[in-house]
Amino acid sequence: MMQADLQAIERASKRAARVSAIGGLIVLGSIIYSFIHITTIEKEVQAKKAEIHALNNEVTALQAQIPQLTHQVQDLGQTQDGILDFLTTVTDSKSINILDPDVDWASVKQSIEKMPHGMRKQTLLNAILLAWKDIPFTLGGKSVTAGFDSPSFMAFVLSKSKVPVERTPGVRLSDSLMQQFHQVDQPGLGIWCFIKVR
Repeated sequence: MMQADLQAIERASKRAARVSAIGGLIVLGSIIYSFIHITTIEKEVQAKKAEIHALNNEVTALQAQIPQLTHQVQDLGQTQDGILDFLTTVTDSKSINILDPDVDWASVKQSIEKMPHGMRKQTLLNAILLAWKDIPFTLGGKSVTAGFDSPSFMAFVLSKSKVPVERTPGVRLSDSLMQQFHQVDQPGLGIWCFIKVR
């Protein structure tokens, strides 16, 4: 009986040793897997940190440019104001009339400054600069030297701002312009106004 008990204990002990060995291998495998996984994650974290560092450097460099760019924008604004003021003061109102007497130039200039940069503002400035030239009003005229009628002047100014004007054959230019552009309820600075004549 004692021999049988010892054999049973020995078998149980071997089973326990095998289970312990298997458990140890599982734990060891888990540790190795975790180590590999953590190493991969650490590499990803380091790469992201390097990326964030590079982006921070880029942001810092861009922020350093802001004062200079702000100064340049202010200079350009002052130059634009100076040119517009110069044009209104040097023109002979008898031959060239940039502004009607009832127009508040300070208000117009302020509205121009507030306009976002782009085609619309460029077109408006081009029209104002062209108004300084002594261009005659000529019905059917199509050039600065020969003169313009209103639709031709608008098409010319738009073309100089790289805005294509699609002319429909057999249709008056003013009607083609009205068809091409969107109608608005509240006209404002830089809005073309059309008067329909029947």
